[in-house]
Amino acid sequence: MSRTQKKQLSVVVVLAALGCGPRPAEVVWSRAKVPAAHRPAVAELTCDHDADCSIVSVGCCGCSSMGSQRAIRTDRVAAYNEAWTASCADPDARICLQAESSDPVCLAHAACVAHECVLVK
Repeated sequence: MSRTQKKQLSVVVVLAALGCGPRPAEVVWSRAKVPAAHRPAVAELTCDHDADCSIVSVGCCGCSSMGSQRAIRTDRVAAYNEAWTASCADPDARICLQAESSDPVCLAHAACVAHECVLVK
């Protein structure tokens, strides 16, 4: 190892020791953060890998319409969206504003954390 490489390695080690390395992802949506009356079933969220999880809109309005989003198992997306189809089809039953939501979940991505699909920043 050259002298330059040793110096670079020592800088990386020092920065890591100071906590300057990659930070763990911040969970912005999980089952535990949802009020009990609206909490999704565990079966909708169980996962082993990030690829097992996807993002779905909460209700009829997505993040581009002042709505919100949440995580769900990828294999449950079609059933979840189908369940909203009837209520969202009636224009009198939904009002979506044409403005971007400031909800932190709208800037998050789906991930599998501790075998649960969550949204992380």
